[in-house]
Amino acid sequence: MYFVYIIKNHQGLFYKGFTQDLGKRIFEHNNDLSRYTSGKSPWVLVYFKEFETKTEVLKEELRLKKLNVASIERLLREFKLNREHACHLVFWDETGLSPLVPKTRLL
Repeated sequence: MYFVYIIKNHQGLFYKGFTQDLGKRIFEHNNDLSRYTSGKSPWVLVYFKEFETKTEVLKEELRLKKLNVASIERLLREFKLNREHACHLVFWDETGLSPLVPKTRLL
């Protein structure tokens, strides 16, 4: 499984990316382990979508990266209407053995 995601920080900056481990990736963003987002935390997960293949997720990531702010905000409003997806997220520690609450929150 692959995820495309959007995170947002307190300055209103958006970051779009993809990963196979959403919990780990959000943890990395909020703990300055990602070059672009380092020093700009805290980051909040505001959108994600699951894909079966890397090809599909890369196409969606490219589409998201081309969106302007108004289009991103429209996408986020639509996503909030379907927030039940967020109930299924489980974040894990670096060992993969214990669930944890990362230094982020879902809107």
